[in-house]
Amino acid sequence: MPDILVDACGWVAVIDAGINIDYSLNRIFGNYKLLLLPNVKNELMLIDEERSSHQPLLLDLLFQKAKDIFPVDESSKHTDEQLLLYSEKNNTPVLTVDRFLKNRLHELNLSVLQVTGNNRLELVE
Repeated sequence: MPDILVDACGWVAVIDAGINIDYSLNRIFGNYKLLLLPNVKNELMLIDEERSSHQPLLLDLLFQKAKDIFPVDESSKHTDEQLLLYSEKNNTPVLTVDRFLKNRLHELNLSVLQVTGNNRLELVE
């Protein structure tokens, strides 16, 4: 069962695009497991508070589906660095729409799961 590392902006993009995460990920991977770093979880809770009157981020759904993981290197405090290190060590695709993070992942030959313009998820290897 493939693991998928979730970045905050990736989850927000999924929700904003109205993507059915189960259907889309099952189509791409079959069975899958979502992974959440503490920094990402904290970022999502802050974003959700700011959007309280806007479309909710369905964090209960994500937190129920995702496994909490810990950074590979505790000294790295920046979320993108934590995502990169974890992805590189475990060869785990990252769900993100962050242009800079995607570029860094591609430089390391790591996979990116992104939301496309037609509101679909696409795996870029």
